[in-house]
Amino acid sequence: MSPSASSVTALLALVLIGTPACLMTGLLGAPLDLQQGELARLPYVHVPAARISLGVYCATASSVFLFVVTKHPLVLLSARSGTALVAWSTGLVLVTGWFRGLVLKWHGSYWNWDARMTSVLLSFLIALGSLRLQKLPVAPGPFSLLAGTIDLPLLTSSVNWWNTSHQPGSMSRSGTAIHEPMNRPIWSNVALSSCAACLLFVLETRLPIPSFSEERMG
Repeated sequence: MSPSASSVTALLALVLIGTPACLMTGLLGAPLDLQQGELARLPYVHVPAARISLGVYCATASSVFLFVVTKHPLVLLSARSGTALVAWSTGLVLVTGWFRGLVLKWHGSYWNWDARMTSVLLSFLIALGSLRLQKLPVAPGPFSLLAGTIDLPLLTSSVNWWNTSHQPGSMSRSGTAIHEPMNRPIWSNVALSSCAACLLFVLETRLPIPSFSEERMG
């Protein structure tokens, strides 16, 4: 078995095993909130999606930069695959954030033009634009992600710089207290989402390569 096929098998096994474990941790192991009820479980999806979208965005932008330097086609292929993952994960962040903001009455609607929400929307639109540009013959799509890197500091730090509708960052700052039964499913889902993103990335990147496809059929 080739290293590529071994990677796919290992990642698939981790996702299949980790999914029910994370569901049990989030649904049974974490307590309900007195006011939010079941909606207190939304961060178990929202936060991992946000972390994955940021990580994949940085990795994809790095791949684009490497392609500019090396002109290696595999690097460009990985950038194209990463662009799709950015779009999906950022879209999930927006959808879960919309529901949480509306139901919890942070701002009384699905949308508010604060720094965090606007920067996430901008990243989502950049990813969609990159996917659209990939349809062009000259394939400039992934390069537009480089322009979006100026949005990353605003996306990650805006909630700590200003008072916004979004709560301040609470997972990486010292002195904050997240109840352990609620902290555990968040980080478990971050790990699971990372494995799922890596699995999709490997499949999207390797399947178009003829030698890999022939190997799978052989």
